Amino acid sequence: MQIIISIKPRIMSKIINGSKKIEIRSRRMNVIPGTLVWLYSSSPEKKLIGYTFIEKIEFFSKKEVWNKYKSKIGISKVELDEYSHNSCQLSVIHFQNIYCLNEYISLVEIRSIIKNFNPPQFFKILQDNILIKHVIEKHNNQMQLTTFLS
Repeated sequence: MQIIISIKPRIMSKIINGSKKIEIRSRRMNVIPGTLVWLYSSSPEKKLIGYTFIEKIEFFSKKEVWNKYKSKIGISKVELDEYSHNSCQLSVIHFQNIYCLNEYISLVEIRSIIKNFNPPQFFKILQDNILIKHVIEKHNNQMQLTTFLS
């Protein structure tokens, strides 16, 4: 299984530099460990930055997330409160290693690969391996993806 998630550029930079180890989503994500996650940096960047794999997903209240993971979520308590104000339970996504693409893939290029693609507000399941194949062809050193196709 593979999904794509949209992340604000400010937050994406924290994921890339390693200061944000865990992604929080305000709704329940029913995906399994090992899922390939494409990391899309939303407006104004509008580009695919890289990918990772889900190590595990947990579900906690906002208070539990803050108490347990405040040093790993890369946002302040005020930001967490604002983001999750209507959510009883948050998805806590633990990523494995982050793999940055050698060349980022613009929204225009993504749309040339995946017809009628619109970046998701939450996350989107990708049904086939066309994006993986494109990245392997364009970035022939992305060995982690070739094993995903097997």
